[in-house]
Amino acid sequence: MTDVKALVQKTLDSVLFQDKVYSHWQRKAEIPGENPDEYIVYTRDGDSNTYHADNGPLVKSAGVTLRYYYHKNKLETTAGRNLVTTRENTILTAMKATGFFCPDGAFDAGDIDGIGFFASVFEFNFDRVV
Repeated sequence: MTDVKALVQKTLDSVLFQDKVYSHWQRKAEIPGENPDEYIVYTRDGDSNTYHADNGPLVKSAGVTLRYYYHKNKLETTAGRNLVTTRENTILTAMKATGFFCPDGAFDAGDIDGIGFFASVFEFNFDRVV
């Protein structure tokens, strides 16, 4: 069965790592010598059985919540706002191309942690045959 966590990491690294937008599982890890003004934290939300046959599951759906954090100063300029929108679209396009679906797209959560970083939140699902 597919390792969903590894798939998310590989997908995000393939499109954002070169821009030094790092992705982290569960919580942001410190990167020596760097203080990024953008980063991603993702978590698994569960793994539910979605289709059944013969008293057993046929398909499991893994939920993944992804939060793209960006420093509040990015909202002060048109270039910064455009960059945030571009990153959101890059994340959504890459994850969909890998097989994830996100029916509602991203939503703005504001400075949810009170740390001077705003967050765009995505709720993805990934279905796979058991």
